This record gives sequence, C-alpha cells and structure tokens, in this order.
Amino acid sequence: MKHEFTVTSILEDARKKHDALMVLVEQNASVPFLYMDRDENIRDVLYHLYGWHQILSDLMTKNPIPPIELRPGYTWKNLTELNYKIKKEAESYTLHEVKHLFNQSHNHWMSKIAQLFDHTLNAAGLYPFTAPSNLGEFIHECMGGHYQWAIQTIEFHLGDPYLRPLLEGFKSLPEVEAIVLGGSRGKQQGDHLSDYDIYVYATKPIDVEERRRIIGPHVSLMEYNHQFFETEDDGVLNNGIGIEFIYRNLDDFKAMMERLFNGQVNRGYSTCFLDNLLTTKIIYDKKRAYKSLQDTYRFIDKAALYQQVIRQNIPLLYGTQPNYFDQIVKAVKRQDIIAVNHRLTEYFSLFFDTLFAINQINHPGEKRMLEKALSLPKQPKELEKTVGKVFDNITSGDFLKDLEQLTLDLIKLTK
Repeated sequence: MKHEFTVTSILEDARKKHDALMVLVEQNASVPFLYMDRDENIRDVLYHLYGWHQILSDLMTKNPIPPIELRPGYTWKNLTELNYKIKKEAESYTLHEVKHLFNQSHNHWMSKIAQLFDHTLNAAGLYPFTAPSNLGEFIHECMGGHYQWAIQTIEFHLGDPYLRPLLEGFKSLPEVEAIVLGGSRGKQQGDHLSDYDIYVYATKPIDVEERRRIIGPHVSLMEYNHQFFETEDDGVLNNGIGIEFIYRNLDDFKAMMERLFNGQVNRGYSTCFLDNLLTTKIIYDKKRAYKSLQDTYRFIDKAALYQQVIRQNIPLLYGTQPNYFDQIVKAVKRQDIIAVNHRLTEYFSLFFDTLFAINQINHPGEKRMLEKALSLPKQPKELEKTVGKVFDNITSGDFLKDLEQLTLDLIKLTK
C-alpha cells in the first residue's frame, strides 16, 4: 500500500528537518570534513539541496512527459554525472552565500506546498515526471527526505574525533600520497561491529617503527605488519572500535585498474577493487591523484567489463567440464563434506559475481552478499529460499535440483 501524503505532513517534516539541519550547520560551519566524497564540505551539501529545489521547480513548471530530462542533457540514467555537475557549481559560492540561497529556496517551497491540495499530492499520473511514484513522494524526497540525507551526510563526514589526531601523523609523512576510508564504514553501511578500514597510499613502504610511533598512542591493541593479504596493521582504537591500516602503492593500484579494464579479470571477485576505489571516502589526497583516479573510473563505460565477467564465469558454473555444479554433485554423492563446502564456496563466489555484473553493479565484497543481492532489480527466482536450502544440510543432496534451477535462471538473466 502506497503512503498517503498530506500537505500538513510534508510541511511539518520539512520544517522539523530544516531546523535540525541548520542547527548542525551553525555548530560545525568552521569544522572541515574528515572524509571527502562527492561533497567536500557543508557548502557542497547545502548547494546540492538547493540544486534539487531548482530541478523540482523546473519539472513542476514544465510537467514534461517521458523521457524526462532533469536538466538539459541529464536523465535518471546519468544521475551521478548530474550530481557532480551540481557539486561543481557549488564551488563558485561561499558557505554564507549558499546558506542564503538554500533558505530562500526552502521558504519558497514551503509557501508553494501550502497552496497544494492533498489529492494533488497522491494522484497517479497527474505529473508524469514522478512515475512510478506521485507528486507527494517526489516533493518529500526534495524536502524533508533530502534534508535528512544532508544531516546524516554531514554527521558522517565530520567523522570520528578519535581518528583525527591519529591520521594527522600519517599526513605528515612525505611519502604518503593519500589516505582513504573503505569497507562498510566507507560506504556508510557500517554497524557497531564494523571496523575502520584505512588505506594508506605511499610512494615507498612506511617503516614499521614509524607506524608504531604514529598509531600506538591512539589504540588499546595493535598487531603490526600482518602480511596475510596485504601489508596491514590491525587492532582496536581507544574508543573500542576496531581499525585496520592497509598499506598500498598508488601506482600499483592504478596498474591494477588498467589490467582490469584490459581484460585481466579475477574470477569470483572481479570488480571488488573497482568497488573499493569508487566507494572509499578521501581523508587526505596530497596532489588529488586519488580523486583523479576515482573520477577516471567513475564515469568510464563499464558495460564491456560486466559482459566479460559474465562470459568468464558462466561456463565455470554450469554446462562445461569441469564446472562447479557437477563437482558439487560428485562431492555430495561421495558424502565428502569438506569438498562440498569447498565447491559451494567457489560456486557462490562466481554466482554472485555474475549476478552483480548482470545488474551492472560492481562486486561489493563478501559481507552481507545475499542481503545485497536480494535488493537487485534482476535476480533469479527463489534465490533466498534456495540458498537457505543449500546450507540447511549440505551433504543431503536435497538441494541439488533447486540449485540447478537457480543456475539456469541465472543464465536466463544473461540473455
């Protein structure tokens, strides 16, 4: 059942969120963001809200029919590019000027909304540009809903005060080119169990004792120089939150991206490093080299890459010899529980890698993979049910027909 909007509810929500947002802005106007993403400061965030007020105004005035242009040359398909254009426009203004523009626009819309009728907000098809929603939802998303996003964005980007003095030590090292926040916290999807994944890009390896000097005063536990995957220091901040420092060379990372787009695709986790690049939040970027790398691959056409992932993975999942489905069947028949586990792990790494590529989404990493897959617009039938059945009793073999059907449904999505 769709939510019913009223003029009163939209106005009250927008007023409440606006007041909370402006208090947050006033309290932190002089505080720089710890993390930088598309929006690098409070000015950028407020101008983003103002920019979408203008888009809403143009759409309501013109009430265009599909295909909808949000601005000339920009549709929902290139929304990311539009939002970056709005961010670029913000750079011409001061925070004081943007606050004036935003508040003026907010007051204009509060007056305009007050003149609308409840049935206008909820009528289907009255404003074609709102499809498949209605005008009420569209206005809410540009007002109170967007203001709540701004509050959360500013609070996130102000960052954890425990990190600021720690990261200053790394910024002072001449060999450090960039520092970024990755992982689930970098994607703003973290919970109370999530660590801070801090990637430090340097022109040469940072001496372990130097790292110990910088990190030591700020942690209650730290194990230095793990080499299990990459060079890492892993421990716990004084506030009890886990933290990992991963050390990389930016030139090596650039070369990895070039190899990926030149056809050297890793099986199972094909676009994980690309996702890492595009979702990390910049903490320090001495010469904006990391931002430049992000921009290069943010707007590059990835369609050929996704197709290559699909072409590479499908034969290994099913239909050729030896494919993982057949290997799972054999392992079940042998009642070889270790082999079944091993083959299922390999199978699902390719399965989800393929599914994300079908949806033209970069591989988000192995945590919460099923949860993320279930939100995709394209997914095989009975995905959640089949995965649950597989892991309920993996040596019973009861799941094999369902798993085969799931695989065939995945293949259909590639056509």
